Amino acid sequence: MKRIVDQQMSFSMSTNQATATPEDLSEFERSILIEAPRKKVWSVLADIGSIHEWNPGLEKSNQASKGVVKKGSTRRCDLPGNHYLDEEVVFWQPGQALTMRIIGTDLPFKKADICFTLTDHEQGTRVTVSPLYQLKFGALGRLMDKLIVRK
Repeated sequence: MKRIVDQQMSFSMSTNQATATPEDLSEFERSILIEAPRKKVWSVLADIGSIHEWNPGLEKSNQASKGVVKKGSTRRCDLPGNHYLDEEVVFWQPGQALTMRIIGTDLPFKKADICFTLTDHEQGTRVTVSPLYQLKFGALGRLMDKLIVRK
């Protein structure tokens, strides 16, 4: 798949199911235009265990759950420095969107859902990544978000 427009898409998040108020949550959006039909792009994205093949921020990944990928399926991602993310599919709309929730990590994220959305474009498929997250450490976490995560 050829990239036409490429923006920074590598980021690491984590979450648990704790409740937060909207002002405690951060979000941003990044997109990339891929010169390939949506069906082909979806087949790569839906292979949740192979994310390390196209996300340069990961060293290794695998589907942790058995069977066909669907809501409730899980994966494990290994990051540089012996860090990890355990993620679960919490939204699954084949060919259109999926949301991964990080359910375990050793990184400083309190919670995060990362939504991947595909839309048709005259030159291929636009993939939009929209994380909604909260860092640990209160005010220090909010400062880290501004200086490191959103950089």
